[in-house]
Amino acid sequence: MSKSPLAGAFAEGSTPEKKKNKKGAALLIIAGIGLTASVGGVFAANSITINDVEFGQGVSSTGSCVSSLTTTLTQAYDPAITDNFKADDVEINGDYTGCTGKTVNVDLRDSSGTSLLNFTFDVVSTSPGAGEIASGVGTYTNNVSASNIPAGDVDKITVTTE
Repeated sequence: MSKSPLAGAFAEGSTPEKKKNKKGAALLIIAGIGLTASVGGVFAANSITINDVEFGQGVSSTGSCVSSLTTTLTQAYDPAITDNFKADDVEINGDYTGCTGKTVNVDLRDSSGTSLLNFTFDVVSTSPGAGEIASGVGTYTNNVSASNIPAGDVDKITVTTE
């Protein structure tokens, strides 16, 4: 009579020996430390900047009705200004669909985060007037040259909606 290869595994009183895998435990600990460090790096970030537009301050989530956004700062020559160029036009191009009734806040900031100039505009359903843009895809332009802000002083443009 032939014995099954598994006969010893089911024999009464026999228990398989457990082997400790020290190498596996060490790898698990190292992986845990690496995961903790990478998650900590994600939470340590305090802002995200895309195309010189800063989203978020501190540890927070950012939500906006604008699905895409680009900003442009043009310069104008002025011999009376340091470095001879001042901020001229600020253009905010975005998809404002779903933003009707919202106010868009724009803030020009220097490298230390100090506000140099801020302005707002409203999103309306149709027929925009001064300080307004129609809902949908469009560009809002604000001429800031009268403020005489040296263009080189503008480090960031923050845009938020409320």
